[in-house]
Amino acid sequence: MPVEAKGTSPRNAAGDPLASRLVDEYNLLGVGVSGHWLELIRRDLTQQGYVTTAQVLAAPEGARVVVAGLAVRPHRPPTKSGRTVVFFTLEDETNLLDATMFESVYHSEGAVLFTPYGRLLGLEGVVQRRGGARAQLLVEHIWPLPR
Repeated sequence: MPVEAKGTSPRNAAGDPLASRLVDEYNLLGVGVSGHWLELIRRDLTQQGYVTTAQVLAAPEGARVVVAGLAVRPHRPPTKSGRTVVFFTLEDETNLLDATMFESVYHSEGAVLFTPYGRLLGLEGVVQRRGGARAQLLVEHIWPLPR
C-alpha cells in the first residue's frame, strides 16, 4: 500500500526533503533508509518534554519518563494467571526500548497499541533494570500522537 506524504508523515514535516525521501523509500522498498520519521518532529517532542529511547536506556532505575516512538511487535502471550500482559518494543531514531504494559493500563488505554502499523505513540512510565540488565519501561500511560 503506497504511503502518502499528507496525513501519513508526522505533522510539521510538510515540504521537508527527508519526509519526501522517506515517503518514496516506503513506497519503493517498504522501509525508510534515509532516516526515521521521528527525526522530523524531534524538536517539537523535546519542547513538549519527551525524551529519546536512548535517554531512557541511560536513565537510572526508577526514573519517571515520557517517551515517543513507533510500537514494534506488540504481543499478549498467555499467562499462567490469565491476566493480560503486553510486551512491545518502542522504536525511535536513536534506539529500541523494551516496554511492558500490565492489565490495568491495557484495559483503560492499551487499545491504541493494536492499531495499523505506523502509529506514533506517547508513553509515560518508570525505568526498570533487573539485575543490571538493559533498561526497560513499565508503561503507566499510553496515547496516540499527536495528542
